[in-house]
Amino acid sequence: MREGARRELVKNKIPFDRHRSKPITLQIYEKSDCIIALDEIIFGKVKKKVGGDSDKKIRMLKDADGNNIIVKNPFNAHNYSGSYSKIFMGCTELLKDVTK
Repeated sequence: MREGARRELVKNKIPFDRHRSKPITLQIYEKSDCIIALDEIIFGKVKKKVGGDSDKKIRMLKDADGNNIIVKNPFNAHNYSGSYSKIFMGCTELLKDVTK
């Protein structure tokens, strides 16, 4: 994990010790209820990798108005705080949506 990401998670008291990233597979797709893509390119790649999305599990984060939130790679922009804010907002809206 990048040091900037680590600092942002620590600052916001988000545990991450047990998290391990792994490439998406059809098996992961089948076991998952929801897969979040942080931009349209990743959305398309995930969909292609798992052979479509007939179950509508692959989602983009959305703002309160229902617009897609695009999270640029924070490493390239050196903007971990901005990425965290966008992801937090999108997850807050997603939680509202799934608990209706």
